[in-house]
Amino acid sequence: MFPILADVTTEHQLWLDATVRAEVVDELKVSFTQHVRTADSVHRVNQVIPELGVSYGFLDYFSIGAGGRYSLEKNDDGESERSVRLHGQMGIESPDLGPVELG
Repeated sequence: MFPILADVTTEHQLWLDATVRAEVVDELKVSFTQHVRTADSVHRVNQVIPELGVSYGFLDYFSIGAGGRYSLEKNDDGESERSVRLHGQMGIESPDLGPVELG
């Protein structure tokens, strides 16, 4: 008979990242990105993620790349959990559209 009221909460998060990218030789680029993500309405650092990547461009508008990230994240109990993630990517850069990445 009585309506069930759902517990509604709002949490704000802030995701920050900074990247340093260098072209080692023609069309071969190396990058380092540092991600920091907050939780608990921006009052606590939840994740620290350094990421290293490499990409190679060819045919003037295609690129392929790979990278990995090490993640240090707080779980619900406040304990740190570590993980490593690897990824691959393909990119297309058109003079008309700019860069597009898939991956």
